[in-house]
Parts: sequence; structure tokens; C-alpha cells
Amino acid sequence: GVACEDAEFACERVQRRVSSSPMAVPSELGPLGDDAAQRSSYARWVVLFLLCSMSFVLYLDRVCISQAIAPIGEQFGLSNTQKSIVLMAFTLAYGLFEMPTGHWGDRYGARRVLTRVVVWWSIFTMLTAGALGFTTLVLIRFLFGAGEAGAFPNAARIMATWFPVRERGVAQAAFLASSLLGGTIAPVAAAYLIGQWGWRWP
Repeated sequence: GVACEDAEFACERVQRRVSSSPMAVPSELGPLGDDAAQRSSYARWVVLFLLCSMSFVLYLDRVCISQAIAPIGEQFGLSNTQKSIVLMAFTLAYGLFEMPTGHWGDRYGARRVLTRVVVWWSIFTMLTAGALGFTTLVLIRFLFGAGEAGAFPNAARIMATWFPVRERGVAQAAFLASSLLGGTIAPVAAAYLIGQWGWRWP
């Protein structure tokens, strides 16, 4: 009757407002033939490229310490136990802060949290080269892990926002493959750089 027609008309108006809204995420947009939707289509692949680059560098940076620990231990006179503690400090902090940082992404936005993660790990990469001994090295590595935690859950949140369900498998696969590629290249690259300039410079 009249009520059904009114309800259908109201639904059509809501759908038109959502599709025309500048705040709509790509999965809410109309056919890709539309110019705005096409731009969003391009934009989401740029977002994926940036996330993959972050993932690549994240693992490149994380694995480098395994090559640097030998010259670090030699310079500071570290025992095998102390070197293990240095390596463990990062992983421990990373695990402890993974869920809280994921929650921050839910509360404050994944983009803000990822920006903080990238800035934090960049600073602590440089600070690692300034370590003066065992204690400062453990402290730096612990704070390093605490700051880098949350990268993956917040990246997953961004991909869920930008990619429709039918494309999320490809996006996740590209993101994870980038991290593994970074982890594969890191030992070779780190060994070469450390051999050329020492562990503090790379």
C-alpha cells in the first residue's frame, strides 16, 4: 500500500545520499564507471602500496638485529645470555603492547596509530646505534618493540575500510608477502652493510 511505497522511496533517498557522500569509503561507492568511484579504485591500490612498503621495511628493520648482534656482543663484551635478553626485549614488548595498540586504532583511528608507529620505529632505529652498553641496549630494544606493536592489526583495519570483501584476500596476501620479502632480504643486506660500515651505521 501507500506505506510500502513511502518506505521504498525513503530507502532510495538514503542510498543516493550514501553514494554521493564524500565520506563514503570505496566499498560504498557505485559502479567503477563513475569518475569518483574510479578515483577511489586507484586510491585504494595506492593505500595498499604504502601499507606493503611499511610491511617490507618493518620486517627488514626487525630482522637486521639478528645480523648485528654478533658485532654488538663483541664490542660490549656480552655473553650469550645477555645477547638473548637483548633479542627477547623487543619481542616481549611487542607482544605486550600488540592488543593495547590495536585498541588505540579502534578508538583513535588506524591512520594516526600507524603514523605514530612509523615515527617511533624510525627514532628507535637511530637510537639503537647510540647504545652505550647492555642496559641501554635492552631498554632501547624494549621501547622499540613497544612502539612498533600494533602495525599489523591497524593495517588490517585500514584494508578492511578501503577494500571490498571480494578484494581483501588479495590485499592481505600482498601485505603479508611484503613482510616476508623484507625478512628474506634483511639478513643479506644487513650483513653487507655491517661489513662495510659497522653495526652502528646501517
